[in-house]
Amino acid sequence: MHGVTVVKPEWLLKYASSLCTFSAPLEDPKPYYDPLNDQGYCYVSPIFSRHNWQLPLHSIPIKDDTHRVKVFACALLKGDVLPCLRDVKDMLALSPSAVLGSGSQRRVGDLVFMMENFQKCNRMKIGPKLIDSRAALRDAWNVDPDFLYAEIKVWFQDKFHNQFGETWEKMHQQVHLEGRELFPKKLKKIKR
Repeated sequence: MHGVTVVKPEWLLKYASSLCTFSAPLEDPKPYYDPLNDQGYCYVSPIFSRHNWQLPLHSIPIKDDTHRVKVFACALLKGDVLPCLRDVKDMLALSPSAVLGSGSQRRVGDLVFMMENFQKCNRMKIGPKLIDSRAALRDAWNVDPDFLYAEIKVWFQDKFHNQFGETWEKMHQQVHLEGRELFPKKLKKIKR
């Protein structure tokens, strides 16, 4: 063929997004938190133009507040936000991925509720409205250093509750660092 140009699918998404339609956020692959951008992302299935050309899965920032908070809460408990929690993942009473479920467990509901309603729950009514990023968590802890203490502590098995104070202190130290400082290996992978 003569005069044909190769077009990469990501170009269509970037430069002709007005001609794309996106599916609702997909549950598989699972949404994820990117510590370098301090943001939660979900995958969508894009279709290009009226010809309905299927494009490869694409990740976009999560728009729904509740979904974004749940993805952040899961990442926080897994240690993808503050790496000190990776060291204690065996002490958890429940898998962090339970946060992404229906929320029938009390510890899930309590954590998500508090993260969605920070301003309503603190007496001064200042700070971020919801906790969906490391920056929002840092701002919340600047207002109320004990915010989420009880809600995160219940995720730990009872026999490890006496060690939680040390982990809590590390969390408060790490929240002031940026993603590139907390996860330098991820930054190296991107630069390659």
